[in-house]
Amino acid sequence: MSHHPPRSAAGPGHHARVITVLAMMLAALLTPALTTSPAHAEDPLMVCTGNVDQSYDPGLLLTPQQVQFTASIGYATCLGDPDVFDGYTELQATVTNSCLLNQLFGNALQTITWNNGQTSTLAVSEVRVIAAGTVTITGTGSVLSGRYVGHRVVQTTVIATPDVLECLAPPGVTRASGNVTFALLPL
Repeated sequence: MSHHPPRSAAGPGHHARVITVLAMMLAALLTPALTTSPAHAEDPLMVCTGNVDQSYDPGLLLTPQQVQFTASIGYATCLGDPDVFDGYTELQATVTNSCLLNQLFGNALQTITWNNGQTSTLAVSEVRVIAAGTVTITGTGSVLSGRYVGHRVVQTTVIATPDVLECLAPPGVTRASGNVTFALLPL
């Protein structure tokens, strides 16, 4: 059985979500090409797409404070491996964060549980780019253990930047959601 984070309802900010989805698709297409030389460009062995739901407790404000960060990632669709069609992971950490810092989870281990019950434990390093009302986080690394051990990975997450007005007073920004793409590269 697979677990998927809830999808957010349509509402204000439709254009921002459309831009977010387009940016995620562009990042997913370009990231493997940017990480290898053109003469040795590699097609991913598997690509998964899905949603990420992040929570912050207490909520993010303008001033830095200790925050419990949780990210639930549901890869709803995986293509390229006939035995894997979805996966799920949850990350947790306590970090010093604020709306202005928008702290990354950092260099982290994460374990994806695939629909067939197998797991892949990844080590990734993240880079963040803020532009056009979105935060794009690209994690690159490798599979340390489990299914796909030794393979390189690229994970791209795109979320909307926090609403500054929510940052002014408690409860602050308590949630953020967006899209995520996971690419498994050849050995």
